[in-house]
Amino acid sequence: MYHFNRVCFGLRCSPYLAMKTVKRLARDETDFPIASEIASDHLYMDDLGVSVDTPENGIQLAHDFIELFKRGGFDLVKFVSNSPEVLKSIPQANRLSSKIEFDKEDNMKLLGLIWSPVEDEFSIAIKFNPQAKCTKRLMLSTIAKLWDINGFCAPVILHAKLLIKALWVAQIDWDTEPPSDICAAWKRFLSELPALQDFKIPRFVGIVPESRVILLGFADASEKAMGASVYIFVQPASGPNEVNLIGAKSKVAPLK
Repeated sequence: MYHFNRVCFGLRCSPYLAMKTVKRLARDETDFPIASEIASDHLYMDDLGVSVDTPENGIQLAHDFIELFKRGGFDLVKFVSNSPEVLKSIPQANRLSSKIEFDKEDNMKLLGLIWSPVEDEFSIAIKFNPQAKCTKRLMLSTIAKLWDINGFCAPVILHAKLLIKALWVAQIDWDTEPPSDICAAWKRFLSELPALQDFKIPRFVGIVPESRVILLGFADASEKAMGASVYIFVQPASGPNEVNLIGAKSKVAPLK
């Protein structure tokens, strides 16, 4: 009889075991309370993203993260920051890139979003074949690649969901070409999809110490779909106010 001494990759239970192991590590290691709390609540599979107020706090937190995970036998690597001061404090082997100063093309992915550290902005990754045939299988495959966890592009994703609904209503087989109206709408959707690459979302929403923060929620519905969005209104002690979208959700109306 054999048993694993490591958390294996590729098994059906692997995602659960990985997250459970980290949560247990964060609970057991009490020497780093802030890092433990963040690791327990802000880790999504193998991505950990967090913001701090000052470079000094970032340097201390990065050090605590490395030591915390080292106690569990993990090497925490691929650190990246929009602060060169924070990056200089992190060992070379733990950084994402050998360069400290990031070029505008040095982007990284975080939960499906592209983050440019130098501009401190998110953008959407678009990968599709504009020449692909119009079939249910290829349409669903393309739509599944539109990963937008925060709903920044909810209106665009909703349009894709409506196309999926039209396919099911028409009872189209997987490799059968849909009716001409669906194909025309699909080709137009593909032709306009690259415009999302120019859509930029600021990571920093303006919250600083002593700010007044208000969350604003909106919702609406029609016969086709329903949607909701949440904005954050930040009123700092000095300087201009800021309003930014922080999340949205859309849902196609049911058939009945």
